[in-house]
This record gives sequence, C-alpha cells and structure tokens, in this order.
Amino acid sequence: MCLDSIDKNPKKHEIGYKLCRRRAGIFTGTIFMKKDYHLGRKYDAKICGGMPTVTGFDNLNYTAGFHYYLKMKDAKFMCTDSQVVIRIKVKDILATGSQTGYAAAVSRFMTLDRVVFDKQRDTLKLEKEQLKKFLTICKGSVQLKLLQFGKKFNLNLRLIKEKDMKEMADFLAKDIDDYAEFISFVDCFPRKSKMFQLFTKIHLWAYQNHKDYKKFYTYIVKHLDDPRFKKKLTRRYNTHSFMVDHAYNIDEIVLKKI
Repeated sequence: MCLDSIDKNPKKHEIGYKLCRRRAGIFTGTIFMKKDYHLGRKYDAKICGGMPTVTGFDNLNYTAGFHYYLKMKDAKFMCTDSQVVIRIKVKDILATGSQTGYAAAVSRFMTLDRVVFDKQRDTLKLEKEQLKKFLTICKGSVQLKLLQFGKKFNLNLRLIKEKDMKEMADFLAKDIDDYAEFISFVDCFPRKSKMFQLFTKIHLWAYQNHKDYKKFYTYIVKHLDDPRFKKKLTRRYNTHSFMVDHAYNIDEIVLKKI
C-alpha cells in the first residue's frame, strides 16, 4: 500500500486512524497480514518488517512504515465489513500525503489505542434500529389493520371470501387519507409476497364491486399532485428504499411478529 502523493513537508501530528482486520481480539494489517497487533502495545516498523525505501506516485521517495489515515471520517468511509478502524498514537513521521484520495501518513512507531469503528458491528446495530423503526410504522392504525387481516387468514388467499374483501374495502373507503396510507404501505411489499398478492386480489375485487373504494382510487389517481397525498405517494428515495428494504420479509413479519 503506497501513498498516492507525498507532501514535501510532512504534517505534524500524533494521532492517526488505521484500518485493520480483527479476529478474536487480534488485529492484522489490511495488506501485509503477517504481523499480529494488540491494543495498548507499541510497534516499531523497523522491527516488524524492515524499512525499505518506497517511491510514491509523484516520484518522491519515503521510508516504508505503518500506513494510516489522518482523519477518522476518511478511515470510516474506507472501512469494509471485514475491517475496523483503530485510533493509533504515532511517532517519527516518515511521510504524509494522500492515499486513495484521503489525507494519510506513514510513521515508524505506532501504539494501538482503541477501536473507534467496527463496520460489521455498526452495520448490524443500524439494521436492528431500522427494523425497530419499521416495526413501529407497522403499528400504525392502517398498517396494523392490513397486517392483522393477512394474519387472520394465515396469508392463504384461498380462504378469503367475498364478504372478507368487502369488510376490508369498507375499512379502506372510510377515509381518503387512510386509503392513501394503504396504497403507500402495500407499494413497499415485494411483488411476489403473499401480502402483496392478497391486497392485489382485494383491490381488483373492490375496484369492480365497491363504489366508494373505486371512487377513492379514481380520485387519487387523478389528483396525485394534491398535497394531501403527494407526500405519502411520492417515492422519495430515502423513505421508499428504507420501507422496501425492511418489508422484504413482510410475510414473515405477519406470521411471526403480528
């Protein structure tokens, strides 16, 4: 791993952020992984693997050593699921410059201070928080009614009779804002899911047989720019993708969490 560019005058600093792989509390570098690192210990590049001269891309030479980023946010951005970011204390700066487009440096000595970012752990934590948020949305009055309806029939479309579809259509045709909520929520379901197929069946029946349901649907289709419905029905990237990502197992949610 080499610097993309080298500063003629190295930047003074005492802290850096190094990408490492972790296994059972032991850390290794991301490129040369022969050396094990431990938190709290000081390492000398001259002892770890020698210090040959490296030629950077701008033809300026620098002595090889421990590579790291100068800013935590850059190290976090470059961190993969199999890596962690470790805050390190450094001495004897050999070079500073850029690496993969971000401010980086090379030092002879480093002491591993602490793990400041674990991509896999933080990703799992975020996914858990987002799932909790999605399940909270599922408890909304309209959303919960839809999910409980699917639960009632164990997601078996063959068990749903005309009277059952009328019961759901009656509920959806009471309030046009709730109806818009219904369309938005079902739209995030996987098209092959039983929940989507269930409400597709209800929609087709209700559009042909339920006057008020058809009136709501026709009105919304013709007034998509109405501020009352636009926010709910516009597929904003962040909001819609969040709902789609967490509704991918909507059938399982219905059967196990409702």
